[in-house]
Amino acid sequence: MMENEKGAGVAVISSGIDADSFGKIRMAGLMESKGLVVTVDGGKAVSCSGWGFTGTAVIDGTVWFCGDVPFVFRALDEILGGGCGGWDKKKAALAAVAALSASFSGEAGGFPVGNTGGCGILVSDDCTRVLLLPGDVCEFCAVNSGAYAKKQGFFIYKGLGAAEQSLFTRAVIAYRALSGTFPYAADDDSVRQTDILDRNFVPLSHKVNGIAGALSSAVDAGLSIPLSFEPIPGERRYRNDRAEKIRAEIIARASAFDLDSFRAELFASERKPELSDDEFRAREENESRSRRRRISFSRFFRRNRARIFGTAVAAVVAAFAAGSFVESNGRLATSRGLSSAETAHVFYSFAHKADVPNLSEIAKGRKMKDFIQIITGFYVNGKERESFNASDKTVSPEEWVFFKPSTTFWMYGITNLRIDGNPVPSRADFPRRSERREPVREENGKMLKKGDVSAHAAEYFFITMDASRINVERVSETVSLEWNGSRWIVRALEPSGGKNASSSVRIKEFASEYQAALDSAHGDVRAAAASLREKYPWLPSETDMESGARDLVESYGSTAAESFLSGAR
Repeated sequence: MMENEKGAGVAVISSGIDADSFGKIRMAGLMESKGLVVTVDGGKAVSCSGWGFTGTAVIDGTVWFCGDVPFVFRALDEILGGGCGGWDKKKAALAAVAALSASFSGEAGGFPVGNTGGCGILVSDDCTRVLLLPGDVCEFCAVNSGAYAKKQGFFIYKGLGAAEQSLFTRAVIAYRALSGTFPYAADDDSVRQTDILDRNFVPLSHKVNGIAGALSSAVDAGLSIPLSFEPIPGERRYRNDRAEKIRAEIIARASAFDLDSFRAELFASERKPELSDDEFRAREENESRSRRRRISFSRFFRRNRARIFGTAVAAVVAAFAAGSFVESNGRLATSRGLSSAETAHVFYSFAHKADVPNLSEIAKGRKMKDFIQIITGFYVNGKERESFNASDKTVSPEEWVFFKPSTTFWMYGITNLRIDGNPVPSRADFPRRSERREPVREENGKMLKKGDVSAHAAEYFFITMDASRINVERVSETVSLEWNGSRWIVRALEPSGGKNASSSVRIKEFASEYQAALDSAHGDVRAAAASLREKYPWLPSETDMESGARDLVESYGSTAAESFLSGAR
């Protein structure tokens, strides 16, 4: 953006193309698009008026859109980038936020102008007036600028309606002004759009220690608005009423953005911290791990939706082949008759075995959807590999250690599970529906009533493999349960203050070390595992190895497993 003076026919925004190329494009629609001039006083819009282009001009060989602008201005993307001496970043952000609020709400005669990014938000030198250029012109010019992300992409979510786009862009600017960073800052357009779809940003309250809760919630909601599904006439696709209801709730939270609160936070000389610096960093680290996990679940499910659905259909067919749904349901697990701690143990046992039908009986609700989907994904991938090659079977960690280290079997499962600090086996016994157990009536000396909640601390290693590495996630989380009147249901998993960490080791490297340990121990699996447990604390406990050994003796007649169970040294 060049330095601009006020006046008629001022060069407003560069098209990014030369006159010859410009002449070959039909620009009538863009030239007729309307913008909005907003006058701001005290951080709020007091008047709005429509604005339009008056023509074009060629400057240094490039075509510029021109119009009558009654003030000296610079574009917000340049102001926030620090390239504009004389423009106050905070005041400019406040003015832009006020203008976008008016364009969304209709306050003072405002109206939405579309996908207007930073290059199209023009702020006066005294930060009392803002020109919002029409979004289609901003998009056209930014695409040809060679700097699309910084000028436009960071500020918009393609696919939102004009009014909702104002909420999103307002939230982006508020987030940038308060935290110093953009919420979605990937330069690549497709990566950034996917991040927005998955809400892959750090919540404002985790970026600014002590930020007002209501303001943070409104900004986060503005950055999380889902796209609306519009049915195509003639297609057998229907609007998801539940999704639209959630979407409306998010828009309502985003609309609750309070300008006075934003101004107070923006110009606060000091802010009372919510947490100590160490606690604040620890919370952000936990949130980041939880977010990465959620996004991994979501993206995996999108990539494998068809296969997961196909597996579910196959499971239904298998249920019919076995007899009937009544008989099949009778074999399903239940938490009826279990305490909340026992229910949590059974829940992790089903996750360990990737037993999706039973896992879905123990865990329910929106907050558990992603977790169940990722476990489903591991199950589907494992079965798909095995269908192509039986040597690619997936086994649990406590079984894998009894095979030769050169095995091609894959490893998946949980090791070293602790509930409330107490070590428990990764596998748990569980009641089935057909047993018709009596529900527990009290817990910890208190009579239970519907809606009662309980929480337990869980720690474990989550082990998976890819083609070349063993992947280890050390997890510390709180599992929350709710009493539904007859049994405990797992409702949520939240990261806790434990030392979560992700690591990996090359399969060939571990296999070589494990083989050397076996050789030193003369083939004694117990001694070999013990010698490596300090370096690899994720190796299964002896208790879990006993469970794995019993299964292998029954399934494969494993001599290594038999020796382990007999205590041979």
